[in-house]
Amino acid sequence: MSTNPFDDDKGSFFVLINDEEQ
Repeated sequence: MSTNPFDDDKGSFFVLINDEEQ
């Protein structure tokens, strides 16, 4: 990812989900 994951609406969503799983 070139841009920050939180820069995109869906990107931040997936990051939150990924963090929850771990």
